[in-house]
Amino acid sequence: MARDFSHDVSSDRTPWRGDWTDAPLVLPACCVCGLIRDDTRSVPSRTTWITLKEYRHAYHVQSKQLLFTHTFCPDCLAQIRDRLTRSGHL
Repeated sequence: MARDFSHDVSSDRTPWRGDWTDAPLVLPACCVCGLIRDDTRSVPSRTTWITLKEYRHAYHVQSKQLLFTHTFCPDCLAQIRDRLTRSGHL
C-alpha cells in the first residue's frame, strides 16, 4: 500500500522533523557572528537572525538536538565584501 506523504508538508513553516522526533535540526548559522537564521518566523521574503539562546527558548529545543550548516548573515556578508573590495580581491 502506498503511503500518502501530503500530510508531512507543514504550511506553518515550523522546523520539520517528519517521523523522526529525535532527529537533529539543521540550522543555518553565520560563520562569523554565530547568529541563527530563523526561517520559521519570517515573512517569506524576509529572514530573521537570532542568537542560539533565543532560538532554543522560542522552539524549546536542546543544543544536542541541533546541527549547523554555515552561511553569512547580511551584516557579516556586507563587512566581508567591503574588506575584500578594499583589499582588491573583488
